[in-house]
Amino acid sequence: MQAVYTQTGIRAEAISGEREALLIYKGVRQAVPFPDNRVLVMDIGGGSVEMVLADPAGPIWQRSFPVGVAVLFQCFHKSNPIAPEEIAAVEAFLDETMAELWVELERLPSPTLVGAAGAFDIIDHLLLDPATKPPLYGWIPVADFEPLYAEIIRSTLVEREAWQGLIPERREMIVVGMILIRHILRRGAMREIYTSVYSMKEGMLAERYCSE
Repeated sequence: MQAVYTQTGIRAEAISGEREALLIYKGVRQAVPFPDNRVLVMDIGGGSVEMVLADPAGPIWQRSFPVGVAVLFQCFHKSNPIAPEEIAAVEAFLDETMAELWVELERLPSPTLVGAAGAFDIIDHLLLDPATKPPLYGWIPVADFEPLYAEIIRSTLVEREAWQGLIPERREMIVVGMILIRHILRRGAMREIYTSVYSMKEGMLAERYCSE
């Protein structure tokens, strides 16, 4: 941050994971027409995953967990394609590391997952027709997610390299990203996924310039 100030004159601010989660929520809120029920907003990064439980009135609970796709990939994804025991290890790690989330989902059931960035961009790209979907969000029933999950889990890196639209780092890390998403869908008994083009950057702009 000192180097940024020295070179640009801009005072950068380090924010907490919870603050980041709220900014992500504010960005997603500008893009996605939220349903009337509670939702879980999720942003998948390399080092962490931000979560926000919200109802129509606004955020209820937010946390950041150190379970980003780079972490999961480096710790667990050793085989090509990924082995069943590696999938089980990822899920056990998520069960332990995200224990607080499971408690909140028991207390506040949320049938809708709203995802921004990362693996959600890939789900959107692979399952939805850009000619017919809205420009800022997508909607996918969980039943449509399951076949894509199975295809990605069975795939090798060479096979994924042939898929159009996957940048190199996502070709590697999409597998653990899909395991993360599916585990949350299952633990939360969720029925639908919204994907959002907007995330934290747009949340910062919304906070500064929008009334909501």
